[in-house]
This record gives sequence, structure tokens and C-alpha cells, in this order.
Amino acid sequence: MDYRTVTLLCVAGFLTIMVFELLTIVSVQDQKITTLAQHVGILMEKQKLAEPEHTPGMAPDDAAHPAALR
Repeated sequence: MDYRTVTLLCVAGFLTIMVFELLTIVSVQDQKITTLAQHVGILMEKQKLAEPEHTPGMAPDDAAHPAALR
């Protein structure tokens, strides 16, 4: 075989392996981002449910600190 043919096959093989490696990294990061987004959504929903109801005529800060009205 010719030297150029072997070099071309080696370069093509190396580039193919690098593409698969990068695709694996992107796939793992996509899974991590999806999990993180789900956790953020769950925490935001818990925070929304834990917030006290705002009493009409009261500012949101006053509703969080009823002792400030005394």
C-alpha cells in the first residue's frame, strides 16, 4: 500500500473516533442539563407552594413579616 493511503486512513479513523467522543460528551451534558432543569422546576414549584398567600391591601413584604404591622 502507498504511504499516502495509509496516512489518509489513519487520519480518517482518528477523526471518526474524535467525532464519536465529542458526541458522547454532548449526550452526557444534555442529560445533565435536562436533570438540572427538572430539579429547578421542582424547586420553583415547591417555593411557589410554600409562599404564604398575600392578604389584600398588604404589600408583599408586609405579608411576609406580620410583626412589622404592630
